[in-house]
Amino acid sequence: MQFQYIGKSQTPLTQASQHKHISWELIYNAKGVGTMEIEGKQYPFSEGSVLLCPPGMCHSKYSENAFEDYYVTFTDPSLARQVYTLEDKNAQE
Repeated sequence: MQFQYIGKSQTPLTQASQHKHISWELIYNAKGVGTMEIEGKQYPFSEGSVLLCPPGMCHSKYSENAFEDYYVTFTDPSLARQVYTLEDKNAQE
C-alpha cells in the first residue's frame, strides 16, 4: 500500500461534484448526513461513516445541510475492485 494524498474538507460542504481518482479513496465522514453516489448507485452517509471508492469510479457527495470529511488516496493492488462501506455506530450515539 502506498499513500498518495491525505486531506480534510476546509469548510462545511453541501456537495462534492462528480469526480474520479486514479487510486483508491477512503472517505471518513466526520460531520453531517447525506448521500454519496458512485457510478449511479447511492450510499447514505452519516457521522462515522467510512466509504472506500475504487480507482476510476465516478463519485459525488451531497447533503441538504452540510458535511465535513477526511479523505485518503492510496494504491493497493490486493483489494478487490468494489465499493466498501462501514458505519461507526458509536459515533451516532
